[in-house]
Amino acid sequence: MPLIESKYKASGIFKHQHLATLFPAMFRRRIPLPFRREQITTKDHDFFEVDWLENNNKNLIIILHGVEGSSNSKYVNGISRKMFKKGYDIAAINNRGCGGKDNFKAATYHAAFYDDVEYFVNYADRHYNYDRLFIIGYSLGGSILLNYLSRSEKINPKVKAAIAMSCTLDFITGGINLLAPKNKIYAAYFMGKIKRKARRRKKLLKEAGVDVLQLLKAANIRDIDNLYTVKVFKFKSARTYWKWASVLPHLEKINIPTLILNAKDDPLLTRTSYPYKIAEKHPYIYLETPEYGGHLGFYSAGKIWADDRVAEFFEEISSK
Repeated sequence: MPLIESKYKASGIFKHQHLATLFPAMFRRRIPLPFRREQITTKDHDFFEVDWLENNNKNLIIILHGVEGSSNSKYVNGISRKMFKKGYDIAAINNRGCGGKDNFKAATYHAAFYDDVEYFVNYADRHYNYDRLFIIGYSLGGSILLNYLSRSEKINPKVKAAIAMSCTLDFITGGINLLAPKNKIYAAYFMGKIKRKARRRKKLLKEAGVDVLQLLKAANIRDIDNLYTVKVFKFKSARTYWKWASVLPHLEKINIPTLILNAKDDPLLTRTSYPYKIAEKHPYIYLETPEYGGHLGFYSAGKIWADDRVAEFFEEISSK
């Protein structure tokens, strides 16, 4: 598709990549929502939790959060409110262990683990009477989404459109970028949440062969992946995992309308997460790269512009 010239305009401090990222994360309001929670049992006898908002609509928005996020994450809360007010039903997936209850197994999720998303899409089709499914993935959730769309043997035909926002497409360069001093604050945030969960699940992780003591001493994300992700998901090394999780080599296989919304100043992305050449020739990939926006930021005039963009894109595809 033609590359999209973004309408997002930043002003003042929001032209600074870190302020654009941190301001919404810190100061955006979170409004309580009347979610109905459903626990989904997986094929491997584990579970994840889904929070529903229901209008008895024929269109469902499925939302995937980022690293150690949940349906309570501010960006999930915001887009849930936005799309629910527009009449859509909402299903906010909490990755394994992220919904407030620890899952049964040591393994939880990673950037290319799309099994649970695929399972839920088919589950929603079987058990609920929806005509159309739309999926949005934020950050790591965007990577999971794109891996599902490009690597699954069969995409459910009711999936009509998707959006991946602030999403790493290449974890080799992305992983190295997260080690950079400029990103220390984000790495520390992610590692803090991962380590808190590891302390809580210490016995289970030890039984799975994870060196929990070393995990709690991990100095960076690469160490975390070597000590945890590699062990429980049976990769050879963090680099092997990063290569496997990178969706860039598979992107051309996507065959439903998909918007990739990555700000050029996103501190967590590298140049390989802006696939201009692929998008220019691809019939289904819409690539939008605003000059500013940071990572899951996109603040403008007292609101999050990206929420409006999500609604606009899904409604545009629905009207065709």
